[in-house]
Amino acid sequence: MSDRAVEIVRWVLLASVGLNLLQATVLFGAFQRRVLRPWAALNERAGARVPAVMRDARVQRAWPLLMAAALLAAWWYLGTPAGAEALRRAWR
Repeated sequence: MSDRAVEIVRWVLLASVGLNLLQATVLFGAFQRRVLRPWAALNERAGARVPAVMRDARVQRAWPLLMAAALLAAWWYLGTPAGAEALRRAWR
């Protein structure tokens, strides 16, 4: 894997961080109305009880923030020589 490919992977991770941050902040209300509430209602109608913690808006907002932090850590790690080499070894 070339240095350019590692750079592309890092840009994809950084874009994912941005999208997760948007989902947890600006787009949270729309995402909750259009995805999470219908998902919970569909499961309720099917008889599959969704645990209360999964319906809690704080958890629904915290999950993309947690993913953003994890992806940011991966982005940083791949910027180090050890991280880039680990990605190259994994790609072989």
